[in-house]
Amino acid sequence: MVFNLTNISPSSIERILYDLAPAIILLAVIIVLRYFVSRLLSTFYRRGYIGVGTKITITRIMDSIFILIFSLFIIQSYVPSIVTYVVIVIFALLVAILFYYEIREFTAYITLQLVKYIRGRYLEISLPGHHRPIYGRIIAMDPFSSTIEDVYGNRTYVANSLLLHSAIRETSPFIPIRIRIQRTPAIELKEVIDKLTNVMRGEGIAVFRMQEHQIEIEKIDQSEISMFIKVIPASLPVRTNDLLKLIKYIENEFREYNPIIELISMS
Repeated sequence: MVFNLTNISPSSIERILYDLAPAIILLAVIIVLRYFVSRLLSTFYRRGYIGVGTKITITRIMDSIFILIFSLFIIQSYVPSIVTYVVIVIFALLVAILFYYEIREFTAYITLQLVKYIRGRYLEISLPGHHRPIYGRIIAMDPFSSTIEDVYGNRTYVANSLLLHSAIRETSPFIPIRIRIQRTPAIELKEVIDKLTNVMRGEGIAVFRMQEHQIEIEKIDQSEISMFIKVIPASLPVRTNDLLKLIKYIENEFREYNPIIELISMS
């Protein structure tokens, strides 16, 4: 439909307004809907139901959908039909180019939300292209990244698309500790292991536990015995004071052997 702006009469103005009425009504409905949806998202954000990233992403998607609906309505109503398909293709290409990162990460975010078992559990995560895995709990998921917290409370932020293509295995949280003692002819290996087992069963480490099969002998020679143990904390994240008490307790119990105690990094 083409409007002739010359010799406009009152009846012509009424006809133009009548023809534009559906577009005006649609625009008003879109504005009202966007206002109420934005208010709803702001309420969810203030109450902590969603993060700021989720709010921004949903708002962008909503605006894109509203713009597309209104544009297609205008084109379909007032422009020849062939132009409609051209505009759809151009709009789709622009959205794909401008929002490629957001679309990729948000799609991965939706997929991860459907995987119920990974939320809140302690995991071993092998990221593509990384030689060493990440250990920790996924404590938060935003549309663009997920937050992983290890036993010490350190946080790592991983892109959702990277996390989606990772090898994930559920495991128990643990703190790796190496105990090295100077070996003398009077020291027997069995005596040392029994001593360590009794130490880990003692009341001095109530917030930690350890099983006998988690004791590994790393090295035995004429001068040194090196043992590796996995200590399982009762709660996460581990408090620094509790960890220092554990080290001090082990050191005191093994003081006759002059121990060297090392915390092994898992990163």
